[in-house]
Amino acid sequence: MISNSAEKAETILISVIVPAFNYGHLISETLNSLLQQTWKHWECIVVDDGSKDNTEAIVKSFCDKDSRFIYHYQQNAGLSAARNTGISIAKGQFIQLLDADDMLEKRKFEIQISIFNSHPKADIVYSEVRYFRTSVPNERRHTMDDSDIPWMTQLSSDKHEELSCKLMEMNLMAVNCPLIRASLFNEIGSFDTNLKSVEDWEYWCRCAIAGKYFQFDPSPKSFALVRLHDGSMSTNLIKMTQASLLARSNVKNLIDRLPESNFKKKVSDSERKVTNYLKKLLYQRYKDAGMHGFALKQLWKAYPISKEYKFLLKETIELIRKK
Repeated sequence: MISNSAEKAETILISVIVPAFNYGHLISETLNSLLQQTWKHWECIVVDDGSKDNTEAIVKSFCDKDSRFIYHYQQNAGLSAARNTGISIAKGQFIQLLDADDMLEKRKFEIQISIFNSHPKADIVYSEVRYFRTSVPNERRHTMDDSDIPWMTQLSSDKHEELSCKLMEMNLMAVNCPLIRASLFNEIGSFDTNLKSVEDWEYWCRCAIAGKYFQFDPSPKSFALVRLHDGSMSTNLIKMTQASLLARSNVKNLIDRLPESNFKKKVSDSERKVTNYLKKLLYQRYKDAGMHGFALKQLWKAYPISKEYKFLLKETIELIRKK
């Protein structure tokens, strides 16, 4: 088992990639959570994606005190591009993705390196996520809402077909849950910069379809910690649904290129089921937001598939009247 000895720490480096855009007010907490890690051999690359606030000053204050912190500035290009930049700079054998407002439990690196040692076939080791509010930093909630019901699928790739089908239906994890072999990015490629949301889900789908090995980490001492934010729900939900459909188009193309097999049929069925649901959901979200022209176009993309012609005609007439 890999211990956190000086000898082992010299040979296993974890590169933490932190994209940051105007998060000077929160990034100190994120970087301090790395200083608390029991695994000490890491580097943290903060990619400042064109911030206009004090992000640079805050991060450079950490760089001045600890050489493991690296500051890199780029013109604003978006979250996926910032992650790709950080990964291209990274020197570690493992990659940890970490958003500039989130944190990690202090034993995450130590425990997940140990799991990689015990499961040499693993490409991705992922833990559970817990949510917290800024006002309650020690809070550990299962969900973003008040239901607090566990939602993560705790599967490893010894059940590859089941894991892949579940992944086609929903994301398995938050972006800071996994520790990832750096070599995976050479094989699978970069994050899709055309995706403004759910780009991490699309990436895990690419990994699963390519047969990469996921290993679940059940330890409560290696949780990924995600900060809850308030926001404009209707606008955000529309953008999220649009991005999900674009990401699913990418994934469908990958599935279509697979050789015919029972695996292909099952993952295709799982992906198609949720895509059809999201097409209908986007129609409803446009309608609820009063965007009747967009709703009408989406209605005709979504409902002919299910042959719900009476519903289609009724809703079309109603939307035309409102336009």
